[in-house]
This record gives sequence, structure tokens and C-alpha cells, in this order.
Amino acid sequence: MEGQDGELIPVIYKTDSGEEVTDYISEYTVTFGRRYKGVPIIGPNLKVILDGSGKMIAYMQEWRTILGESPELMDLLPPDEIDENRTTSVGPNLEVKLVACGYTEDSGAGVHQDFAGVGCRYLFQDKNSAQPMQYEEWVNAARDPSFEMWGSPIPRKYSKPTPNYIDRPNDD
Repeated sequence: MEGQDGELIPVIYKTDSGEEVTDYISEYTVTFGRRYKGVPIIGPNLKVILDGSGKMIAYMQEWRTILGESPELMDLLPPDEIDENRTTSVGPNLEVKLVACGYTEDSGAGVHQDFAGVGCRYLFQDKNSAQPMQYEEWVNAARDPSFEMWGSPIPRKYSKPTPNYIDRPNDD
């Protein structure tokens, strides 16, 4: 905290019994995923932020309402072929930490998606850096590559704004 003369004053928090508090939890983030017909939807989720006492202070919903299903049956790749389609190669310093497969849904604003795609999310960890870095790669699990995992951008229609003129009395 800054005092009147600009000097910094340390702030000490105490419990009801007068003990100094050195560590405390300021908030929790709880993340919820979802499933469609028992299959996980990978990607968007619902996040709820709770303060240190457990009271909800914010939430963020990233998923959309499911609009429908693909009108045609989809042939899926077997797991070994999905793995072969990865572009990230593992080595002594890069390892696969997680693989999650399921429906994919685009949560981006300005994106249209009629039905969920199918794919796998690979999470890699680089063990060589000082702070373990994580990378992700998404791989389409549909045999037909034209069946997209994500939505497509909605074309924006720009129009020139119409000026609003105010009628003013003529001073002649």
C-alpha cells in the first residue's frame, strides 16, 4: 500500500484470532466439460470462478447449443492412423502428456458450425525448458478429410453507415 508521502507500507492480514496470514486462496476456477450421447466434446467448456470463500464471482460459457448431427454417417480413422497424422514428433525432450478424442466444437466468435466434428487433441510437454512448456495439436479423426473439425468463418457484411441529419431552422 502506498502512504501519503509515496512510501510503500506493508499490509499484514490477520485472522479473527489475530494470527498473521501469509498464504491464502484468493479464488478457485472450476471447469466443466460436456458430453453428447456419451461422447466427450473436446474444446469449449464452462468456467466458474469462485472467491476464496466459495462464492461465485464470475462464469464464462464457451460452448454453443448443439444444432444437430451430421446428415451422413462418418467413417472414423483407427487410433494408429490418427496418431500417424500428427505433425509434432516426440523425442527425448518432448513427450505426449495427454490424448483426448471426441466431438470437436468451435467456440470462436464469428464462426458457423452446423454439427460437431470429430478429432483428437494431443498435449505435449517439452521437458528441456526451465519452465515445462506445453504444446497442443489437433488431429482430424474422420477418414474423409473434407469433414471438418471446426466451423467456418461467417462472412462479414459491411455497409456504409447512413448519416443522420438534423433539421435546423433557417436563420435567413
